[in-house]
Amino acid sequence: MRSLLLFSFGMLIAIQGQGQDYFGDPVSPPVYFSPQQGQFAHENGSPMNDQKFKSYGNTPEIWAAGSSIVNFVFAVPDTANPGRGRIQMKPTGELARQVTPDTVTVAPGIDNFYYPWCPNGITGVPRYHRIRYKDLIDKVDLDLYSTPSGLRMALICHPGFDPNSLYLAFVGQDSLDVDVNGELRAHLNGKYLSFREAIAYQVDQFGMAQSLNWNGTWQEAGGVGTAKIVFVGDYDPFEPVILQIGPPPLPAQGGPDNQNEGLDWSTSFGDDNNGSIMGDQMGGATTAPNGDLLVAIAHGVGEFPPSPGWTPGYGEAYDACVGRYEYAPGDPLEDAEQSYITHYGGGNDHVRPQAVLLNQAATALYVGGFVRANGLPTFPDNDPMDDSYWEDTRKGASDGFLMRMDPTDGTIQRFSYFGGGGDDAITAFTEDGEGNIWFSGITTSTTGAEADCNSPTSAFPLCDPPGANYWQPANAGDWDAFVARADPDFKLTLSTFYGGPGIDIVYDMAYMANPIPSNRRIALVGRSLGTVPQNNTGSFHLDGIDGEKSGFIATFDFGGDLKWSTNVQKLNSLQSVAVRGNQLVVLGYCHSSDAYTWLQDGMEGGVPISNSCSATPGYLCICDPGGTAYHDEDAESTDDAYIAEYDPVQGTLSWSTYVGGNTWEYPGVYLMQLNSFSDEGPFFFRKVADLRVDASGNVWAMTTTVNPHGDWQETPVPPAPPFYHKELDWTAGKFQSEVTLHLFRPDHSLFYGTQFGAWFLHSESSAFNLLPFGCDIGKDLALVEGEAIYWTGTTGNDRFPTQCPYPGTSYCEPFVESNNRYMQAFATRMSLQDINIGINDPLNLGPASLAVYPNPTSAELHLFHQGLPLTAGLLSIIDATGRVVRGEPLAGSVVSVHGLANGIYHVQVQNRTGRILGSASFVITR
Repeated sequence: MRSLLLFSFGMLIAIQGQGQDYFGDPVSPPVYFSPQQGQFAHENGSPMNDQKFKSYGNTPEIWAAGSSIVNFVFAVPDTANPGRGRIQMKPTGELARQVTPDTVTVAPGIDNFYYPWCPNGITGVPRYHRIRYKDLIDKVDLDLYSTPSGLRMALICHPGFDPNSLYLAFVGQDSLDVDVNGELRAHLNGKYLSFREAIAYQVDQFGMAQSLNWNGTWQEAGGVGTAKIVFVGDYDPFEPVILQIGPPPLPAQGGPDNQNEGLDWSTSFGDDNNGSIMGDQMGGATTAPNGDLLVAIAHGVGEFPPSPGWTPGYGEAYDACVGRYEYAPGDPLEDAEQSYITHYGGGNDHVRPQAVLLNQAATALYVGGFVRANGLPTFPDNDPMDDSYWEDTRKGASDGFLMRMDPTDGTIQRFSYFGGGGDDAITAFTEDGEGNIWFSGITTSTTGAEADCNSPTSAFPLCDPPGANYWQPANAGDWDAFVARADPDFKLTLSTFYGGPGIDIVYDMAYMANPIPSNRRIALVGRSLGTVPQNNTGSFHLDGIDGEKSGFIATFDFGGDLKWSTNVQKLNSLQSVAVRGNQLVVLGYCHSSDAYTWLQDGMEGGVPISNSCSATPGYLCICDPGGTAYHDEDAESTDDAYIAEYDPVQGTLSWSTYVGGNTWEYPGVYLMQLNSFSDEGPFFFRKVADLRVDASGNVWAMTTTVNPHGDWQETPVPPAPPFYHKELDWTAGKFQSEVTLHLFRPDHSLFYGTQFGAWFLHSESSAFNLLPFGCDIGKDLALVEGEAIYWTGTTGNDRFPTQCPYPGTSYCEPFVESNNRYMQAFATRMSLQDINIGINDPLNLGPASLAVYPNPTSAELHLFHQGLPLTAGLLSIIDATGRVVRGEPLAGSVVSVHGLANGIYHVQVQNRTGRILGSASFVITR
């Protein structure tokens, strides 16, 4: 009998030989072991001195203890009896010894831990990819180690070992049995630990692994199961005999059912499968100036069970985990390597990050969200008495939190609660031109206290600075937004409620610079179930919601005085705002009928449209500026995405359009909520759209769409090789959501689009229950200017498209065919260097809706117009002096540049009537 120690729902453990894995896999991410340096403690704060290492990045968790004990800890989603289980493995027999694990192979990166029992932090904790129990049985070692395929385990039997001494005992299971395939299963609360295929081998003089035969016998008595391992046949007694247990090598990157061409790097984050009842969800992402990715993740964690067996309802909560990943494309020693993870939490309830910001100087990383836990460490631990903002007490059921970190090593510089007697959360950040950090969010706190702007108060912290600024000292009703500002020294310089009598939510904010100080703006976007306080200073202005809800835009000047603001009626919400020159680009979703209403009542709705750039009460205005601008005025009776551009100084609308197909673009969120997708806290807040504008004025927009599982009109996703591209898959599960990514040129033309995400096969009988497996939602986009774009979010992780540039270096979690329900965070990176999407042509040759690749080129150019191959028209190539060096009719989308010298050129294409279709710049290098 051959067997493998593997949880049927996702455990990936195995055994490693002395320097040589049977499959030749390197020791590498994603799993690593963190040594106990005081960071591991029980819920009551008592130290876990017997636990020497804990694994990260695999499920079940491995807790390597002293006395030769290995603990396998996991969670099971039993709604009637939720909790955590522990199965314990240890050697037994006359030659078994009690030993302590030691380190073998160092892993890159460090961990920082900030918990109530270590309030000053335990920082710079090293990592190890391989640990070893030396001589846990006489002349037999046990190694635990990580490979690109996951965690493996190896019994290494050195020359002279007693072949009759290999006994392993298991404690904590409900029962042991052998299934029809001869595989041992240790049952625990309806799940089981399954022994499947294992491999025995020796390494010959040529370094080749030679397989051996072996078998095992299993018995159980008094709650203790015992496995005896016997090697069968001849083997070389002068060489080690190795029994390796663990997942086989991964299939081709991305898995057999994924298409990942065009991706640089793509991975999920979290403990695969049942690591926690809570799952792992993306809270925010941004990039450092060198392109490194910084992420904040809500990581589901659970307490270590007090004894082997099942512990119902035990210690499940979210901690905040902040990490950094190297950007070094083409470098096999650094690209996508994990630099650090900072763990913050450990209390009795959630710490949920929901927004991040790296300041312009790249010296401070700000993280905001909400916290329910008590007794968390604050920084500093006492009021510094320097007029900086500091609060160490949670006043309501949940408070916002404001954390500042050193982005280089992940250490925490400041942490304070921010809230009043109700529920509060920070949901958005931006930075102005003087280094002040503006932040906003949601509150149900009814009253505030100003004090001296920085001292702790018993109510919501307010600050009314001298001069003209918007001031609202109390909640106007239900949920209100708030607007606050802190200077680089963490001094609170502005804080006010902002809202009306209905529910008001802020999703995002942005700072618009301007050479005229009075025209600088802080912009907020969100959702209102009434009318937010407004200043009617522009020609586009609407009050009220004219229905159930409305999006809104509010702008403030540099001093915090309310300027132009408006509702945008017939929207579910505006969820993202970005700046392009003196314009605000906003992104959200229209509102016709929530998925919940549709599912319960069978109702669909429509959105009344006004084809106008002027505000029209009761209508959603679709503004078409003409030319090559993308224009869609039909919401297809569902919830399409909505993108628009406004001038906040003049208060005018210059462009707006739907983006979507004949299905929902937004309600995948509702569907996941109906399936108990996650605990979103007091506000059930989820931002599922984001914008980024690059230096050339191109707009990247990330939204969602829902798979209708039918021949419906799909979301427009024009390809733009060599970018990643995925279209709607009608065979995938009904109602599952996908991330969508669109690129609009400076002339508002749609250049590129794709869908992206996990998926499951459709089944009429089970599609609704399988939704959490295949649903994907975007959270944040992050640009490496001119080089790459990241998109991040949360995924069901079934068949999630993975891409690992350098196994052994890059952080890459294994491809998962079936994830058994729990969501995971994800990050995906795509290169922008092989195609010209945004050079504003210095010769002003016409609309910039033409794309060329490769760029630079040495032999030929591929021409694309609005994402499609351009095959007809009059081609002109102009050199840097403005001289036309080639003019000819197009005979296809590929143009030869042979005969042209190295240098910078411009290409222009006209149609047969002489209208310029577009132009672009390119470089010839040989």
